[in-house]
Amino acid sequence: GLVCVIDYTIQNVDNSLLRVYSGYEGISKFGFTGSNAESFYAMTDSDLQLWNLNQAEPYAKFHNLREKLSIVAARPINYVVDCRFDNTDQMFIIAGDDEGYLALFTIHEDLVLTMSLQNGHETTVRDVIFSSKKPYIISAGEDSKICFWNPLKKAVQNSNPDAFKMKTPKVANKFYTPY
Repeated sequence: GLVCVIDYTIQNVDNSLLRVYSGYEGISKFGFTGSNAESFYAMTDSDLQLWNLNQAEPYAKFHNLREKLSIVAARPINYVVDCRFDNTDQMFIIAGDDEGYLALFTIHEDLVLTMSLQNGHETTVRDVIFSSKKPYIISAGEDSKICFWNPLKKAVQNSNPDAFKMKTPKVANKFYTPY
């Protein structure tokens, strides 16, 4: 349940530790936020905490995150994929269900459903990235699909993305060695 901030430019390990934050539970994902990485998020299996690097306590806590997201989305949310940031540094919580539904939430005073992405995946989505070059959201799921979503289309709520199904290679009983 700890997040350690280390200055990797200091070669002496004993002197490189800048600060330790306690999330009080096992942290499953974390990442820096803000244009100058002045904050970070830490996710557990059930909670999300937002921290400023200069403070000892989180400035925002969301306990029972999946339950709160389910209420906002008005449908069951089974998992949280991750948090991502767009080009304007807006933080999105990305979550979904086991049938391929994907939702993006933002945090203002409370959680807000910003966008629903449907009819692309057939099962759990494992990762989502925002393209820095074009207005695409790209998702990858357990159904072997990589979907390209265009959030600028007016009908994103029920949009069909451009989906590419990955082919399973047929290389049974072959062994490869590195060069």
